[in-house]
Amino acid sequence: MKILPIIHLCLFLGAIYIAASDRTENFYRSLNIRYTPAQEIIDLLRNLKIQLPGSHRTLDINPEGDQDIFAFDFFYNLLNDNREIKIARTNQGPNEHYYMADSLERYLRTALQQLLDDPYRFRQRFIPKDPDTGLPITDITEFVLHVPAPIENAAPSTIFQYRDAIRKNDIEKIKYLLEEGILNPNTRIHTDGDTPLIEAARKNNTQIMKVLLDSGARPNLQNRSGDTALIWAARNKNYDALEMLMQAGADPSITNQRGTKAADETRDPIVRDILTSSGAGPAC
Repeated sequence: MKILPIIHLCLFLGAIYIAASDRTENFYRSLNIRYTPAQEIIDLLRNLKIQLPGSHRTLDINPEGDQDIFAFDFFYNLLNDNREIKIARTNQGPNEHYYMADSLERYLRTALQQLLDDPYRFRQRFIPKDPDTGLPITDITEFVLHVPAPIENAAPSTIFQYRDAIRKNDIEKIKYLLEEGILNPNTRIHTDGDTPLIEAARKNNTQIMKVLLDSGARPNLQNRSGDTALIWAARNKNYDALEMLMQAGADPSITNQRGTKAADETRDPIVRDILTSSGAGPAC
């Protein structure tokens, strides 16, 4: 019988969320701002760069990035329990700017209220302006970004066991390490930042790659050189590995530190066909 109050609570919270969303949308429309609410979660890649839909540039939130949109530490402090954050873009093209979605809404509401409270200006028409540029805001688009958790380094004993197993092509040992939780498929096992999947791709071991992917290995993780498992599979012209990675959601548009994508690593037409013909979407 206790399930009924829980259902009522869920319905109540859902109603609050919908009401809050409508309140935001109605507020922006009342200011004659074209508003697009966040509709999907966008994965921020390991290099902390992302190309948002409708944007003319690649956003970079690395501390050393020349296109930072938030202070690095501040950004991470605002992630929710699911490591997600909602941002808003004002306008589009050369004048676009990015803000925390809630902060931008509060800024505009405060600016409007200040105008209404001013006895000499309250009759003036309110023109919403960008906090940074001072230009009129005509368009606001919101996005929800998902930032993957930092990749930890595997314990030295785990690295030794994994490398010994991959050297001997001991599939059962790899499965044992994964099933017992000894090996996390998304940890770093090399000083150059290789994950188990990247090392398996580097060594051309398709069987172990499959075991790792089945155990939750993330295909788009990059090592310190920016290489992914897909880039290594392309270098090795490993057709089976390429198809498997693409089906797992590998993103062929990811570039390494040299600025090259997987398709740039070879002239093999079959490799390029695999990279362009798959309908798989990007995963984190």
